[in-house]
Amino acid sequence: MERKQGTIRVRTDRQLKLEVEAIFRRLGLTPSEALTLFYQQVKHAGGIPFPVVIPNPKKTKVRLDSETDRILANPAFVSELEAARAETGFLDYEEVFGPGKKSKNPSSKTRLLKSIRKFHDESLNGDYYAPFNINSKNFMDVPKKTEAWFDKLSDFLREAAALADGGDHAPAVEAFRLLYDLIERMERGEEIVFAEELGGWMIHADEKAALKSYMHALAATTGPAEFTDTVIPLLERDETDSLANKVYRSALKFATADQKKALKAAVESGNIKVKDDRPRRI
Repeated sequence: MERKQGTIRVRTDRQLKLEVEAIFRRLGLTPSEALTLFYQQVKHAGGIPFPVVIPNPKKTKVRLDSETDRILANPAFVSELEAARAETGFLDYEEVFGPGKKSKNPSSKTRLLKSIRKFHDESLNGDYYAPFNINSKNFMDVPKKTEAWFDKLSDFLREAAALADGGDHAPAVEAFRLLYDLIERMERGEEIVFAEELGGWMIHADEKAALKSYMHALAATTGPAEFTDTVIPLLERDETDSLANKVYRSALKFATADQKKALKAAVESGNIKVKDDRPRRI
């Protein structure tokens, strides 16, 4: 006897929905299949089939810090990690080992820039562009090359931010410029990657944090004109998006007096709809 189908309607955050559905596609699951799988597991487990807890970062840090320091003090281990990075183009020390952990190898930033330049060239050459005929059955499909491109882009944004936060401002700015050139081209519809819907929401790095690091490094390495010319396109990406306001606030936070003056003048003359809602000092 065929079972009757039930319908579940769920309201959730749009960004969360898009990110999770991208993971489902990688697993070969539709949202309905994933939800059915979750329901089956709840039934078998007699409850939520995984721990529902709030991690305690302080306890984790105390437990892992000494072991992390011991590992990073081992030259042979670090050498192996650097070799892996040269092979793959990725290695985010802070993500792997925790905040404040840095590579002792000065060539790591050189390798990162080399990898990002290569990624930039490959993207412009169409190496990640995989078009297909879209129809009513496959319109949600995302090519593996598109997923790989966003994975690499996200990893590179994290590593560029780590460079900036570590004080390596000049190479961080070069890295960010290359990456945001690709992002702007992708959002303009150039043949960088392919899918029915594309946008910055597919970036799974913390772009707000990355842009804050970018503004810090940019303010430390450029004059007023160059600073302004770099920030304005980032503000114009989507003036209705709160991200533009966050970029503007970060830019003003790190800017010198001359940089602030030039940026505010350009925003006003260009009628760019952003606002600085930072708390005012009394």
